[in-house]
Amino acid sequence: MMSIDRKKGFLKFMNKIFERGDYAGRGNEKYTFVTSHYVNCFGHAFFNFRNKYLNKLIRRYPMQLYDFFFYFKGIKYRGDKAYEKITQDMLERIKMTGLEITESDIDEKLEDGEWKVAYYFNFDDREIDFHFLRQEKDGSWSGKFGKSKRVESFEQLPIIYDGRYYLRGIFKIKNPFFEKDKEANLED
Repeated sequence: MMSIDRKKGFLKFMNKIFERGDYAGRGNEKYTFVTSHYVNCFGHAFFNFRNKYLNKLIRRYPMQLYDFFFYFKGIKYRGDKAYEKITQDMLERIKMTGLEITESDIDEKLEDGEWKVAYYFNFDDREIDFHFLRQEKDGSWSGKFGKSKRVESFEQLPIIYDGRYYLRGIFKIKNPFFEKDKEANLED
């Protein structure tokens, strides 16, 4: 786990990215070789950082980024207890970054600076795991598979992902600092 000082620095850096109003939006940007190992489905769906931000995070806080995206409290548990602990940890992590998270549904309309994330869970006692898909601006859904560079797209939200992950809910994420005019003028 990360030290308190490194964790504070890492979270402060993430907060600064969102405070700029740059709420994600990779568009068609592919993950670079350097970043693919550090970003999983959680990082892709909830944060969707452009490569320039990921590369800065990796240079400054490589272990903190990896721990934040990959290691959730609750993996050591089984069944509903694992789901409960991982979900609670996930919600806390999102809030730490300055983003707002609320439950949503497939039909809820979004405003600028908001996006939806579908939450999947695998209850197999041999492999407790989660998966997340992000809804893109065109209405399709995308997800990054673990440490690989593989990003999948789906026209419609699947109820079961990869034959073993079951849809548990949909969340709406909001960057409270987002301003539409600001997005067009962002510079590095």
